[in-house]
Amino acid sequence: MLFFKKNSILMMALIVAACSQPLTPNQKKLVQLVERHQKQYPGFEIRDAYKLLFQSSLGVGHLIADTVAAKNYLLQEMGALNDTASSDEELIEFIAIDSSMIRVNLRPFMRQHLDPNLLFQAMMETAIYNKKTKKDFAAEWREFVFLVRNGYLRFDSEKLDEFNHGIALQNYPMIHHSEFYSARYAPAYRVVYYDMFKKYFNRIQ
Repeated sequence: MLFFKKNSILMMALIVAACSQPLTPNQKKLVQLVERHQKQYPGFEIRDAYKLLFQSSLGVGHLIADTVAAKNYLLQEMGALNDTASSDEELIEFIAIDSSMIRVNLRPFMRQHLDPNLLFQAMMETAIYNKKTKKDFAAEWREFVFLVRNGYLRFDSEKLDEFNHGIALQNYPMIHHSEFYSARYAPAYRVVYYDMFKKYFNRIQ
């Protein structure tokens, strides 16, 4: 009995020691990024964090495979939006730990009468110049999982394990936002490099 008690104490000590290790600079930035989105979007779920990190690495390259269809989809989506809704939306949101990738929200984009043709050009060039792969995303996602499991980010660990198992079996696919996020915030945006946005619009929010 004493043996098991000693080993239990040792295991607890090892867990505490592991959790007390300082985070790396990139891990700290990842915590700050996710917490910022949790604060901005109450109800932000694991699924939304996954999509955030997926886009921060891979952008929206999946939308550019057919350039004609991608441009038509952008114009159609903008035409269908209510440009007076969500007036508190920011024009851009940073979605990468190094601030390299952003979401350009379409409603404020329309209100400011910006050119969708230039936005599409920025999307095209982002897809061309982005050299990150799914392997890069998977590495950052593992960091997210570590941060949740060790209490640095506030998400349900059991739900994360279930979600993580499912997406690993599917080789980390692109997914939609959570139903709650989609219903409450009606996200409408495009993902581009911040430098590309500044190149074409010569502005900072």
